[in-house]
Amino acid sequence: MSKNEYQSIPAFISKAKPVIPMAETVSTSPVMMVREGGAAANHLNDEQLAAVSNLTGLTVVNAGAGTGKSTLLVERMRRIKTLHPNTNVLMISFTKKAAQELKDRISSIGITGCQISTLHSLAYHSLMKDKTGSFTVLTSDNYRRSLISKLITAKMDISTEDVIFALHSPSRARKDANTVMRKYLKQLQKNRQIDLDSMQLLALEKLDDKAVCRYWQSKYDFILVDEAQDLDEVQLAIINKLSSNHKNLCCVGDTRQSIYGFRGSMPDVLNKLEKDNEAMNYDMTINYRCSPAILGLANRIMSEYKPLIANNRYGYNVLPQYLVADNEQDEAAILVKEVQKRHKAGITYKDMAIIYRSSIVSRSVVHLLLDKKIPFVCSNLTGFLYNQQPLRGMVTLLRYLNNPNDKQIWPEILPMLFLKRTAQKDIEKVMQAKDLSFIEAINELELPFFHKDYIERFTTGILKASNQKPNDAIKTLITAGYNKLIGKPAIPTVEAMADEAEGYDTIYAYLAHIDQRYEEYQQMKKAASNAAGDCIRLMTIHAAKGLEFNTVFIIGAYDGIIPAGNDGTDIAEEKRLLYVAVTRAKERLYISYPKYTEKSISPNEASRFLREVF
Repeated sequence: MSKNEYQSIPAFISKAKPVIPMAETVSTSPVMMVREGGAAANHLNDEQLAAVSNLTGLTVVNAGAGTGKSTLLVERMRRIKTLHPNTNVLMISFTKKAAQELKDRISSIGITGCQISTLHSLAYHSLMKDKTGSFTVLTSDNYRRSLISKLITAKMDISTEDVIFALHSPSRARKDANTVMRKYLKQLQKNRQIDLDSMQLLALEKLDDKAVCRYWQSKYDFILVDEAQDLDEVQLAIINKLSSNHKNLCCVGDTRQSIYGFRGSMPDVLNKLEKDNEAMNYDMTINYRCSPAILGLANRIMSEYKPLIANNRYGYNVLPQYLVADNEQDEAAILVKEVQKRHKAGITYKDMAIIYRSSIVSRSVVHLLLDKKIPFVCSNLTGFLYNQQPLRGMVTLLRYLNNPNDKQIWPEILPMLFLKRTAQKDIEKVMQAKDLSFIEAINELELPFFHKDYIERFTTGILKASNQKPNDAIKTLITAGYNKLIGKPAIPTVEAMADEAEGYDTIYAYLAHIDQRYEEYQQMKKAASNAAGDCIRLMTIHAAKGLEFNTVFIIGAYDGIIPAGNDGTDIAEEKRLLYVAVTRAKERLYISYPKYTEKSISPNEASRFLREVF
């Protein structure tokens, strides 16, 4: 295979001539066609009509990607209000954006008497009902994680991620994680604070009060749930309690798109609903988004499921393109060249997306887009990785090593050592009395032996790292204790940071590089805001879920990234992630990976999910 361009035939996957998967196609008459954004009821296809034929009782709709879930939900609301005009309908969505889109659509066709809400919003307002005062909602993820980390003792073999998981699925969480989670909830209640994870669990506990539960049950006669495959244990329990009186519950989702297991979602929730209840079950398989070639690839990735059928009314059917690049820089260069080519051909930047499993693989692409001044935006600032955990904490440690006397950094170091920020006064007293550095003085604190052991190990690493080059310093800090702080899944991201720092002789020089990139990123954000929204979207697969683009680039598609190479990786969920990424593309799909990365000992292999396809 040529190393400087994409190819239609993925020869890097199989030496034999691969069979190109193609989805079955179906042509519907104009009156039967519906896009995800369609609204007219008489435009439903036969599968959608069947799924709205029964409005009462429990209904489970298995709706594949691009099959018109929103259209179905809007039509169910319209029919419920037509046949039962005096009833109250609750429509539950998972994001504010999705909820607003549904509100706009039902408003456009004159539907009233329907409440559309996220579960977080519903939980928040149920908490407010007790009239005991207001709560402050914590929106800073870093602050929240800091609060949790202070409650984790050094002898506990858990991370903040384990505690957050416990907030979503207590019955499946580790014992220590549940213990810390309960302490965290008590701390929040004491401070009259809540966060997006805790409010749902607190709301569920309030629903254990029969009077409170009856009040909320009486408010809704029908409940509809969008993206039901993402429900976690707590959310499902809330919905079951609210609907247990009338049992008029419709759950619409796609098990193939269940990709939030790390935060407690249950991939088998639709099957569980079907088995545990007398549910009416329907399938929606006609896809109005992807070309037959793209959909064929998606079907083969998830071959154990009923295949989706392409409604190829647009007539486009460009084969997915594949690339194995020599390294990450070449992968980025060839991708950017193709972006420029597609843009010259008339595809706007905003119709293109670059998607990845892990932010690790996006760094070279981000840097080259900055260099080429191609406008882009990143979901949740993932484009500037150093501002986000787990890299933010490591940058803080490096800044301390570069300037140990900068007192503004000290409060950010303390939570990493499981110390409260209020400990700084005691540390400064020791510093003055014994003429010690900040880190040396921490070791003089009176602490339990298990906590003192952890601090001695971590601070010894910090002192050792102060005399090392940045790449060695990062590795030292990881093994000294930073690995415990961030948890196993996040370690490869920080290790990749160490690889990047290898070309810098001093910590000062590496920090200057980070600061320069941050300035460039800020300039790009400003330029992107002036580009009338015509920007390429860079995002993780998780952030891309629910979106669609004319052209999609999936980068870093090799074993170790997708699926991730961490111990305990859920391989089934990793496969679902690739399926979600593939089905974001409508017309053109590009999949690539570098044969070698900075960490490679042997050549990378294409994702096993792609090898299985061919």
